[in-house]
Amino acid sequence: MQGQIIEKAKGTWLLRIQKRMPDGKRRSFSETFQGTKSDARKRLTQKLAEIDSASPSSLSTGTLNEFLDVWLETIAKPRVQLRTYEDYRDLMRLHVRDTIGNLPLTKLQALHIQKLYAGLQNDRKLSARRIRYVHSVLSSALKKAVEMDLVMRNDAKL
Repeated sequence: MQGQIIEKAKGTWLLRIQKRMPDGKRRSFSETFQGTKSDARKRLTQKLAEIDSASPSSLSTGTLNEFLDVWLETIAKPRVQLRTYEDYRDLMRLHVRDTIGNLPLTKLQALHIQKLYAGLQNDRKLSARRIRYVHSVLSSALKKAVEMDLVMRNDAKL
């Protein structure tokens, strides 16, 4: 979500916000504001917070495991071969679900994911190739979570 402030006349500002909706379409919100530029910035920040809180999702309060279930069944399975789907499912079950799967999706941080990878390398002695594969699948799932506005950023990319 991004916002901008455009001066229309002295003391008159246009506040414009663009947001990608869960269905993938963009929506624009605009408001004319009278006052100083710093007041317009405060109003824009307030409006961004209002819009953000007005778009709750049932999954956004769920855990990573709950999101992975939905992602695997509704997004990955229809788009990949059966064997690839089974590989994705097994990778998440074996390496991700027990370690960080119970974290709320919105509380997941890059540090959690980095600790997961370190544990896979040091404790489980997985190959770098296998860890990259886990990373690829997890990053793909979290990318979709960002597109669906369930999380603000893909922490696996960090």
